[in-house]
Amino acid sequence: MTYRAKTNSILLTILMVLSTTLILPSDEVEAAEVVITDAVRVVDGGPMNERMVSMAADSEGNIHFVWSRNTQHLYYTMLDPRADVDGDGQADPLIDVTQISNPGTHRAWHPDIAIDSMDRVHVTWTDKSSQHAIKYTVLDPNLAPRDGSQADDTVISVVNDMVVSQRQQNRDWPAIAIDSQDNAHIVWEDSFDPLEKFYFQPQIYYSMIEFDGSVATTAIDDSMLTPIIGHKGHPDIAVDADDYVQVVWDDTRGGKVEMVVPIDTSGSMYSEWADVCTVFYGGSFSSGGYFRGIKPMLEDANITVYETIYAILGYGIPSAGQGNTCSTAYQTGGSGSQGPRATHLGQYPGDDSGGIRKLQNFIFNGASVTGSSGEDWGPSSTWACLSWKDAGGNVPGNPPTASDHKWNPNATKIVIPISDEGPRNGDPAQQSDDTQSINEAHDACVRAGVVPVPMAGSTWGGGTQIQSHMSDLANCPNGVVNTNPRICPGSTVRNTDAGGEVYNFPASGGGSQQMQLLVEAMVYLATNNSREIFMTVLAPHALLDNPSPGWQKGDPATTTTSSAYTEDVGPAMDSQGYGHFVVVNDTRVTLDDAFSFHPAIAIDSQGNTHIAWMDGRGYGFEKNVNYEVLYTRLRLRGAAEWNGVEGGLPSYGIKQIVDTRISDFEGPGGIQQGNPFAPSSYMPAILTDARDNIHITWLENSNSSQGEAIMYTRLNHTNDQPSWPLNSIASSVLDPWEPTEVTTWNSDKLGPNSGNAPELSQPPAFANDLGSGAHIAWSDTNKCNDETNSNTYTLCYVHVLTGQVEVGLQEGETFYHVIEPGEETMYNLSVNNTTPGPPELVADTFSLNLSGVPLNWSATVYFSSNHTTIFPDTPIHLLGGERVEVYMRVIAPSIYQADADEVANIIVSAVSYKDPAIRSDRLTSTLMDVVHGIQLDTSHTQSDVEQGGTAIFSITITNTGNVYDTFQFYDPNSLEGQQEWLLPYGWGVKFPLSVSLEPGASVTKNLEVNIPTTQEPGTWVIFVKGWSMGEPVKSVEKGTYDVLELWINVSIRSTGNIVFEIFDTSEEVLPGECAEYVIKVTKYFAPGHLIFTLPGGPEERNTSIPEHIWRQDHWTVTLDFLNAPDYDENTRYEPGIARYWDQTERPYEVTAEVCAPTLADAGLGPAVKVKAYLQGSPKVSDEVILSTMVKHVYDLDATTESLENDMNPGETWAVPINIRNDGNGPDRYDMRITEIADSQGFAQPWDVEIFRSDMSELARDTNQTVMVHVNAPSEVAAGEYQVTLSIFSEEAFDGTRLRDIIPLTVTINEFHDIQLTLDPFVESAVKTTAPGRTVRFILNLTNNGNVPDVPTLHNHTKKGGEWDPTPGLNELAGWASADGTDQAVEFAIVDGFETEYPLEIACLTVVSGETPPVYECYYDEFTGTWYFPPMPAYTTIQIVAIINVGNEAALGDQSMGIKALSEFGDAFAGGDHDETPEWADSCSIDSDNDGLPDNDIGCDTNEQILHLRLRAPDLIFVGDASIGDTSKEVGEMIPVTVQIQNIGNVHATDVNIILCVGEEDEIKENGCSEENIVYRRVIGALMPTSPDASSEAPEITLLYPVTAGSEQVVVVIDPEKTIVESSDDNNYLDIQEDLQSENPIMDVALVVVSKWSVPTIIMAATAGLIGVAGLMMLSRRKEALDRVAEQSSILQGVDEDARF
Repeated sequence: MTYRAKTNSILLTILMVLSTTLILPSDEVEAAEVVITDAVRVVDGGPMNERMVSMAADSEGNIHFVWSRNTQHLYYTMLDPRADVDGDGQADPLIDVTQISNPGTHRAWHPDIAIDSMDRVHVTWTDKSSQHAIKYTVLDPNLAPRDGSQADDTVISVVNDMVVSQRQQNRDWPAIAIDSQDNAHIVWEDSFDPLEKFYFQPQIYYSMIEFDGSVATTAIDDSMLTPIIGHKGHPDIAVDADDYVQVVWDDTRGGKVEMVVPIDTSGSMYSEWADVCTVFYGGSFSSGGYFRGIKPMLEDANITVYETIYAILGYGIPSAGQGNTCSTAYQTGGSGSQGPRATHLGQYPGDDSGGIRKLQNFIFNGASVTGSSGEDWGPSSTWACLSWKDAGGNVPGNPPTASDHKWNPNATKIVIPISDEGPRNGDPAQQSDDTQSINEAHDACVRAGVVPVPMAGSTWGGGTQIQSHMSDLANCPNGVVNTNPRICPGSTVRNTDAGGEVYNFPASGGGSQQMQLLVEAMVYLATNNSREIFMTVLAPHALLDNPSPGWQKGDPATTTTSSAYTEDVGPAMDSQGYGHFVVVNDTRVTLDDAFSFHPAIAIDSQGNTHIAWMDGRGYGFEKNVNYEVLYTRLRLRGAAEWNGVEGGLPSYGIKQIVDTRISDFEGPGGIQQGNPFAPSSYMPAILTDARDNIHITWLENSNSSQGEAIMYTRLNHTNDQPSWPLNSIASSVLDPWEPTEVTTWNSDKLGPNSGNAPELSQPPAFANDLGSGAHIAWSDTNKCNDETNSNTYTLCYVHVLTGQVEVGLQEGETFYHVIEPGEETMYNLSVNNTTPGPPELVADTFSLNLSGVPLNWSATVYFSSNHTTIFPDTPIHLLGGERVEVYMRVIAPSIYQADADEVANIIVSAVSYKDPAIRSDRLTSTLMDVVHGIQLDTSHTQSDVEQGGTAIFSITITNTGNVYDTFQFYDPNSLEGQQEWLLPYGWGVKFPLSVSLEPGASVTKNLEVNIPTTQEPGTWVIFVKGWSMGEPVKSVEKGTYDVLELWINVSIRSTGNIVFEIFDTSEEVLPGECAEYVIKVTKYFAPGHLIFTLPGGPEERNTSIPEHIWRQDHWTVTLDFLNAPDYDENTRYEPGIARYWDQTERPYEVTAEVCAPTLADAGLGPAVKVKAYLQGSPKVSDEVILSTMVKHVYDLDATTESLENDMNPGETWAVPINIRNDGNGPDRYDMRITEIADSQGFAQPWDVEIFRSDMSELARDTNQTVMVHVNAPSEVAAGEYQVTLSIFSEEAFDGTRLRDIIPLTVTINEFHDIQLTLDPFVESAVKTTAPGRTVRFILNLTNNGNVPDVPTLHNHTKKGGEWDPTPGLNELAGWASADGTDQAVEFAIVDGFETEYPLEIACLTVVSGETPPVYECYYDEFTGTWYFPPMPAYTTIQIVAIINVGNEAALGDQSMGIKALSEFGDAFAGGDHDETPEWADSCSIDSDNDGLPDNDIGCDTNEQILHLRLRAPDLIFVGDASIGDTSKEVGEMIPVTVQIQNIGNVHATDVNIILCVGEEDEIKENGCSEENIVYRRVIGALMPTSPDASSEAPEITLLYPVTAGSEQVVVVIDPEKTIVESSDDNNYLDIQEDLQSENPIMDVALVVVSKWSVPTIIMAATAGLIGVAGLMMLSRRKEALDRVAEQSSILQGVDEDARF
């Protein structure tokens, strides 16, 4: 545990402020010390980078973490409140690290999480794997075991990777909050701008997701909250107690930007001059097109733009810079007579333009120089940057020129040089003075913090050279003339990125698209200025509960029309009962010109809003400055009506606490040498707890020993007790606070480390605990201590506690006690609230819990004062420093439960009610001393018994221990027991194996010892050994083991006479071999004659059969009495002779020889019994049975027809292997592949199939044939290969199972196979297009041969309905140009097909005489063949077949065949094995017309058929126009009726038909201008019909409005040519007769008279005539109107869209 105490005190100014605000003074209360746990490593990810962690805590105090691993997948873990249970510094999770983003490509950024009322985890994040997407997931940890194991994402993810928003442009920085109904509210920054009004600058978007516990639905879809130009970013969100949603973000509104524009005055820059003024002030571009202008556009967004355009003199200001859109600026700058202003812009309202001014002097080589070329844009840029900060470091600067530019100190500063020639005196560029001028300008701008944004004109002096200079200025010089991106490490001023970009200023002929790019760039520069903090308040439930008419659930709250975005603003319920979404419109929180970034928001229980952010005020107004963390408290209710009015709430009317620095402010004077960004505080996060204290954490760079530190502070007592006025000073209403260091080691903690990009780092994760503390987590390159993590990010976590408690031993008490079974002991303990601080403030309630109580033990805690029991739910309330004494009674298990010594390690834990992380554990150890003991006694220790008798002893067993015990004795039936009892062979013992006794008890048991009849007479000793089963160590000295020694005397017995002894009664022999058995025969008691017999022995040999013949099939047995007593050579082998055994108890050897047949089968031979009996007493005898086993001889022989074969790749060689069993028994043999190698001896992975189904048990002298298939790989080099087959017996014989081998030799032939295929998962063989279009097909070109090959491609078409084997276009010849320059079919190679950005490389064209390329594809014009680079064996490249459909191609279905050929020829020439000239065997032929290629076995893979469906409408007029009267009164309508037919093969939509005044040829060539269109009509759709169905063509009536005079009129279909047709030439119909007014000449005269003044005398003379004509016109006009009304009534039933 680490303690960090405050030492600051508040100055007397606090009391002064309090007195001025009429706040009654109260007793000073000091804040409690900050108690922070030691850092815990949340996850050990090894080499993985764990970053961008977010965290939340649930209702049980458990902590949930979500983060991005390697910025790819999203991971989750769950810890209990203690986090590190065993204290080893590594977290002990309830749920181990679990991937929660779905499998596949993923790029997770900036996750944020929140916990709902059911402790479910709501997660939102950005997925940047493709088009950026905001995603949403809900996890239910209760669905996991929570046993420390990894969870299953599919189980705990209730909502799985739901896409909240994924559209064009990018989006990031989502934030989430949960309302009282467990709905999710998500905000993020988003560049999606469908109307393209804001030039894709990021805006703030919002979405609401309703969650019912299992399903998430979008209640309010993506809604733009900030529909106004400018950058917005880094939103945060909070929901108040009434489910109003508050959103805060940083915004460029209210910012200032100043642009200085030195522009080349040479003659080639005319259009650039005119267009610069258009960009700034509005007007028409020189290339056409109108633009409103940056200044008026940004004024709407409350952004101030200061600009001064400097004409680099040498030439005068061009005329384009004096008139038109530049005229006002020219006059503002003194009409060409004035140089730089003496004061900066912004002196008074409206003082925001310097106009166009002359620039005669600038800086080169450190001195003032005068221009003569008008092209010194390099020295001009140096002058502009030194004007803000000169070489001496002065701000504002004072360069060595007579006049300097005066920069507005509070604006973002940009210099924009514009030129088309070299930076020093123009063309040529890249001279030494050019390079020097750029180096000087770059360094001056870097030091001054002015951003250079050069613009290249129409490249008079060479585009690359000029743009290279400009890249050196905008970024950093790299010494190379190119436009490649610059690498700027920033180790010196020269190699530091100046932060700018280079843009091409479009030439006058560049077109509106290029000019649009310029406008977007300028808007970006103008709006990329200082940020301010803005906020809004939303009422989503008001909108959902009472929607306005037309809005329905799931719609966006911001509507998008064709020209504008409209927010739903207003009160939560208006007078008509409708609810509105935005109740507090965008409200500015900060009022300062410095940059303000990354706001964080929290709402307390009183409804107050608390915001913290990073702010550059105090260090400067540039973005690249130092930052501090600022805080403010807002009271939104009561400041004004929440009615959504524009402008939001008043900034000063909502602030209860003004903007206050929370971090330590070092100031510019505290900046360390060489570490300019050290005194900076970044990326704050903010919380409010249940007591309305404010917690803030952030990243700090000012710590000299750490480099980057995590900081924390708590602001206490923010409730209105008593209330204070608005805009109070924080120190006057809050307790003293002090920033506290959370970390103590030097590492990277994901801070920005520079003011260049403060928005790119990550705030610490921050969450409330159950009390008034907080949880903090962050990414760290150390292991959360002084040990480095090898520069890899891991996750660290600490808990900021609001209290502490200690369970201690009372004086004289020890933690270790010793008792016996059934006894008890007492521990005297104390519980102490050791939290520092005022007793009442730090008071807490605790529970006492016991853990670690073993089975059968008892432990109870009591108050020492009254001996009442303390249960786990008994509250113990302690003030700070208060102590209570308790004692714990521990009772050991009873004598029946105790077994062995046992230590009860019982932990007494005191746990805070408000926060389970506030706890103390006290270990007590109680040893239960268990004693085990046994004592053995007997009434007598000796017994006499005859052979075969039983000896009996009485044994007394006594328990000398202190527990109920069981005593065990050796089992005499086991080998170990016989050894321990010391029993002679054959003796038996009957005695209990175990006895159980209470302490001190005894029991007597009988021991019976059984003596075998064969036991020799004598005296024997045995041992009785017993021991306690409760004691693992047997020790006589310790009393746990005892031994009794007993003596037994065995006397002689008169039974037994003849005894056979033989070592082994079984032997193994080979066929024809003999086994010898030596039998020891002993006579007991007295000598006697013994007779031997072979009862049931083998058949006697017929003497007529020779012995070697008899031995082939018969067994023989012979007894040899050579070593027997009474030996006689003549009767040596005769068993029936009585032999006298003259000595007793002496064994004599008799040998029995058993011989197996020479053809014996393996197995057991006949049993041979040898018997001896006493002559005259046959019952006195002994016998033995001899068993002889014939060994199994394994012998196999393998043969095959041929050992060699020639093969092609992919072929199979079927090899029959004949196996014969020459052994003496059956054999379950096996065959294996023991070697497959090439000619070099290297192993090869061939597939060899052994058909083991052919193999069965092989009887002796039989054979089987087993098939073996040797499958050559489909991809194998030519050459010789060795395949070795080995045959193994079932068992080993002569030390091995190997019986035979078959060596096979395979020769692989050279194999040629070029293949052309289409992958249906990548490409379709059928595409729809239209005449004149180009279609691309991606194909796979493969060399499937085993040698390199050079493929060629040829295109084929059908001829006479069949595919022509000769390459050519045949009926499609019109698709290619007549001169052959444009091919109907072209080819290209796809480079990097498997990458994210594959590249199409077109094939070259080689004319006759040129050397063709080696490693590129090309078209040989001489042979008409497409050649591709050499392809190694078994390789594939992706190619593109490019088919150019002819403009006059007939509509319908067409096919194009592509054939790939091998350089080795076709199958007939010994080349490509499946290539034939014909197409009938092509794999891509669809003979059954089922839409799928046949792909028959053995088909030709060299061909690919591509299908084109040519579809287009063809709109024509049917017949001539139908017109009634061709002349009518002026103002009347002449109906023109035409018939239109679509004779194409696809329908046409939105068909425009117009009446155009003019000649048909001119209209065909130039189109119809808008002023000549007198009538337009649109047909929604026109379906295709047969040309024969012209009679069914619809009639269309167009109305020609009659004007004075006579006009030629043409009916035109699709005048803008927006419909792709097979022909546009038939879209014109000339009305043969002119349409005119009744009196063309008179009518025209009247028009002329009405336009031009005539002499009074003429008017007087004609007044009467005009009067008469007027009356006639009125009459006819009325008639015309009546007829038009009549025609309109006829058309009333026609759809409005069809009418107009």
